[in-house]
Amino acid sequence: AFPVGVVTDGDIYISNDPYDGGTHLPDVLVAAPVFFGEHFVGYVASMSHHMDVGGVSPGSVTPEAIDIYAEGIRIPLMRLCVNDELNEDLIQLLVTNSRKGRHLRGDLEAQIAACKRGRAGMRAVVERYGLEMVNSGIEALFDYAETITRSAISRLPDGDYTFRDFIDDDGFKMEPIPIQVRLTVSGSDLGFDFEGTGPQTRGAINSVPSSTLSMVYYAVRALIGTEAPNNDGCYRPVSVNLPPGTVVNPDFPAPVAVRTITLKRVIDVLFGALAQ
Repeated sequence: AFPVGVVTDGDIYISNDPYDGGTHLPDVLVAAPVFFGEHFVGYVASMSHHMDVGGVSPGSVTPEAIDIYAEGIRIPLMRLCVNDELNEDLIQLLVTNSRKGRHLRGDLEAQIAACKRGRAGMRAVVERYGLEMVNSGIEALFDYAETITRSAISRLPDGDYTFRDFIDDDGFKMEPIPIQVRLTVSGSDLGFDFEGTGPQTRGAINSVPSSTLSMVYYAVRALIGTEAPNNDGCYRPVSVNLPPGTVVNPDFPAPVAVRTITLKRVIDVLFGALAQ
């Protein structure tokens, strides 16, 4: 990752690595820092599922891959633009590794445009209200979301609630894979412990933490309702244990392209615990 000290105005970044905060390889993140004068304000970002990023099968989502290398091109966090000028060498590398290179380039250019538009919009807000008021407003929204979330959690009875279900198989080994969660309610805090979940699989149904956590946060949002603004404050009361080497937190270089199968079972298990 690039620390703030070397992030400069006009940088735009790209990454898709599931083992560095991504989800699966077709989901490509494009992000840009926002500055107001000399002040670093934050980031704007766009994530898009691309048609093809290489790998053994068209579409880059295949149950046949047995490691991440077979699923497509991995992009570490890199500068896609410097001073808003496109890194054509990097673009050419990505386009060459895609069966749909023209579409890949077009979609990346759309993501860049979205980030530039977002950057301009964020600067306009800071220019209108001032950086201090914007920052205090953001913190107030976080605190407000946390307050509403804790209020909803505090209405639940304290205790431990466990639920378990299974994925039929991983496409290679015809044996069921358990997904288990223990939900702990303690005052206004929620804990989710996935101990007891099955080990990572040879098939590409493994889910990296960023994907698994998205299901946990979705379940929390479903619990809270629509009153709280959707921001990080909603998740301050939430802790999650994802045991390493499991299908919900695999070790590199396990394949992850078809993790949607696992995620749908994860949300079933989470709702099974919440239903209690």
